[in-house]
Amino acid sequence: LKRLVTLAPRVAAFQCQLGSLLVNDRRWQEALPYLYRGLMAGFPDAEPHGKLGLALWNLKRYQEAESAFKRAAQRNSSEPSYEQWRQRCALASSS
Repeated sequence: LKRLVTLAPRVAAFQCQLGSLLVNDRRWQEALPYLYRGLMAGFPDAEPHGKLGLALWNLKRYQEAESAFKRAAQRNSSEPSYEQWRQRCALASSS
């Protein structure tokens, strides 16, 4: 998948997929550039925003994580975990 991303760096789906796989592997910092590039290229789904939030949460970047979870919740309001994570981030950043 990394090779595909280098061959087609502007394909948002590949960027987001690789970032998501890295988050699943708990490689938080390594996932960030792929998720950011995919989202900046206009990938519309909620999941990459949620994965970005999870990576940022684990890096203790709570305000940024809160924003990512908020965007995920706006894109998929039927998934309550995004809002729950957003609230956790808000509490963590105010501590």
